[in-house]
Amino acid sequence: APFVLELDRQGRMRTEFTVGGQRGVRAWDGRTGWEQLPLPGERPRLMGPEDAAEARAQADVDLSPLVDAAAKGYTIELVGRDRLPGGDTWKLIVRGNQVPPRTMHLDARTNLVVQTLDRRDVDGREVEFVTEVGDYRAVNGLVFPHRIDVGPKGSPERQSLVIRKVEVNPPLDPSRFAM
Repeated sequence: APFVLELDRQGRMRTEFTVGGQRGVRAWDGRTGWEQLPLPGERPRLMGPEDAAEARAQADVDLSPLVDAAAKGYTIELVGRDRLPGGDTWKLIVRGNQVPPRTMHLDARTNLVVQTLDRRDVDGREVEFVTEVGDYRAVNGLVFPHRIDVGPKGSPERQSLVIRKVEVNPPLDPSRFAM
């Protein structure tokens, strides 16, 4: 499904997507999370606490807990080096900011994130998820991934995100984030 992710420096996020010709929205306005499901006649509604916490975390305009970690409430522990199929990595454990700990693997040559492991609640049970990140490209002097694959660890089921376009500092009306 095509989607547009908008982030602003004030900690707001909006994802708009289309499924079967219907528009859906997930947003964080800086204080609360809300969503509108892509169903005919569906009205915007507040998110539950778990989804709101996830939306709040997605509102990080730096797209990483590694940028200004202490100010964001994270602690980072360097566990050491590891080896993934793509090569050597630095293995980090990220804790804090009201989210479960996660493991991040950074390419040892480029220091770019190539894999993240985290635990999520799925139908009342904790499941480990793997996020693989790649196809990094420079945009306005910054480097962004253009491919993200996510799925349960050990499962062939994956959600693949292909980023076609990145804009840095476009004008965003604050009303875009309001329910």
